[in-house]
Amino acid sequence: MAQKLSKLCLSGEGDINRRLESITKSQLTHIQYPLDDFQYNITNLAIDLRDGIRLTRLIEILSCRDDCSPQLRWPVIAVSQRTHNLSVALTAAQDEGIRLVMENGETITAPDIESGSREKTLFVIWQLISRWKLPRYLENIHLRGEIESLRTLLKIRNIKRPDVEVCSYNDVELIKVPDSPVFKQPVHA
Repeated sequence: MAQKLSKLCLSGEGDINRRLESITKSQLTHIQYPLDDFQYNITNLAIDLRDGIRLTRLIEILSCRDDCSPQLRWPVIAVSQRTHNLSVALTAAQDEGIRLVMENGETITAPDIESGSREKTLFVIWQLISRWKLPRYLENIHLRGEIESLRTLLKIRNIKRPDVEVCSYNDVELIKVPDSPVFKQPVHA
């Protein structure tokens, strides 16, 4: 970059690095890491997160950290490298206070995501979203009051009310529908 700027602005200067070294007694250097040119676009959740690089970067961005990427192994060729990278990502998530235990008590591990388990991959992504992004979007919404208003309205109209309860999971309030064990939605307290 300094060479290009020198050619545009300083005609006849020659090698700008040598000139700067003679003036400042220091050299211009640049180190490019292998992941600097990595394409972080996600097109398919089942495949793109299996190497651990994108998931690690997502956790770094959401948690404002930058200490995980240097631990990654790149290029990812073998299963052991993918598992290592996913272990780095999941450890960073747990360090940030994210519980990686599903409702059935099963702990999510690096081999689970590496093998392409969509349910577990989506669970991890949902945990990341609910930890960092949902509180921002739901800070002005009072769903408890909304639920009570809807219950009253349904009672007035003699319509069967669904059984909905508000419960807490991972310090996040959720709407639980007993007929649907999978459906959960965050609630602002």
